[in-house]
Amino acid sequence: MTPRWFRVANGYPNKRGPTIPFLLGALRKPPGRLSDEGTCQAELRELLVAMRDETPDGYHTAITSCGVIGQLIVTVSFARPATGATWIASPSNAERGLYIEPIYGLPDPDLDSLAKELWRRYGDTILAGQFSYLEEIGKCLTSDEREEA
Repeated sequence: MTPRWFRVANGYPNKRGPTIPFLLGALRKPPGRLSDEGTCQAELRELLVAMRDETPDGYHTAITSCGVIGQLIVTVSFARPATGATWIASPSNAERGLYIEPIYGLPDPDLDSLAKELWRRYGDTILAGQFSYLEEIGKCLTSDEREEA
């Protein structure tokens, strides 16, 4: 069965990929539900582990910067990311792993340092339920704010 995170990332309408906060919010039941800090941090780490360990055969998952919105996004594709991406291998399957394209402030990422850096960048946004990035105003919004915009 295809993991939910993969279906969201692979089916993302702009063909680039969702931001980390959007993906976390979309995976909650119900989508967009608020949680406490400990739960949110655990969800972020679980998402990273799932992306590393559960990418379907033939696909590659990467966290990369989107030049259009200036945010980190999750991409899935048949092609491997550009040279220079760090590979975090799955301990359970040598064919699977998560690519991390160079991220400012994260010189040599492993899963734990990646989770810490993503929480540093997006923790407040995730805790506030601001899962949707609106390019036109350059910030993340809650579902209600998104509908008003």
